[in-house]
Amino acid sequence: MLVAEDNKVNLLIAVKYLNRWNALVDTAEDGNEVLAKCKNNDYDLILMDLQMPDMDGIEATKVIRGMNNKKYQSLPIIALTASAMTEVKRQVLEAGMNDFAAKPLNPELLYKKIYNQIYENKESISF
Repeated sequence: MLVAEDNKVNLLIAVKYLNRWNALVDTAEDGNEVLAKCKNNDYDLILMDLQMPDMDGIEATKVIRGMNNKKYQSLPIIALTASAMTEVKRQVLEAGMNDFAAKPLNPELLYKKIYNQIYENKESISF
């Protein structure tokens, strides 16, 4: 999995949970780094912060979805954000993200969302 998060504390928390679940985790601090790492690695899922420097999570997701490879068009991407506003949810959907996890992260809910995306291949977003 790739965790895209520019806040060191939030990144540490997310990686800590994922390590407990025996996930292999890579990290990125901005959208440009996400794109570079996606091209060179085969991730099963991306946890994508929406607000990152240089290129935010919405823009990075749009670029990933536009890549000429079916893997990128169907790669599960879960948005990470502290905002629960309807406008943000709309942007997440329009960008092609698969789900939404609110910060601060709830480990049980995050685990369920990751499991649903990887093992049950859910296509719909569940707020």
